[in-house]
Amino acid sequence: MYAIRMGTGKELFTTVRRPIYQGEQNVDDLVFIVPKKYDEMDIAACTVTLQYMLPETDDYVDLMLESSDYNDEFLACKTPLAASLTSRSGTVLMRLVIRDESGQAVLISGAGFMPVLLRYSDNPTEPLPDRDKLSKLAEKVENLSKEKADSLDYDTGHRKLQLTANGDKIGQPVTVPADDYACDGSGSTWGSMTDGENGDG
Repeated sequence: MYAIRMGTGKELFTTVRRPIYQGEQNVDDLVFIVPKKYDEMDIAACTVTLQYMLPETDDYVDLMLESSDYNDEFLACKTPLAASLTSRSGTVLMRLVIRDESGQAVLISGAGFMPVLLRYSDNPTEPLPDRDKLSKLAEKVENLSKEKADSLDYDTGHRKLQLTANGDKIGQPVTVPADDYACDGSGSTWGSMTDGENGDG
């Protein structure tokens, strides 16, 4: 299975990566994990279509995805990785198009990437060639998107504030002073956080 998730900003990022080789036919499934609701939109009542562009081509091809419940909040929209998707080695560009009951496109995701590796020998013991430069660039972009903060998480019990990216916590949490935290007399709203935590202020 090769799994890609659609995040809160409509971006696509890979969550389960498997090596995909040129010419493979239905060996793995390509699965998109999509939220059932986006703002007020009920994606569960819509049709999810994959649009993909093969390496060294300029046109997107439409492919209908089969949708089922993944859990209470997400759908699993999948298709077998047929030869039509693996016919060329390189990077397959992908995006999702969500259409309502009338067939109108109501949501288009950001771009996703899937490298297809060239199997240049029938001997399975021989090493495979390195992925092309575009595949490596796609992975770099994807990794950067995972590290870029897009929201904040606040732990009310421990008064901890932390940045998150795609739902995962990143960086170091910051302790937020209590509402009755004492002023240091200099006109600042808060005094020294170190003193306050030690109880000296």
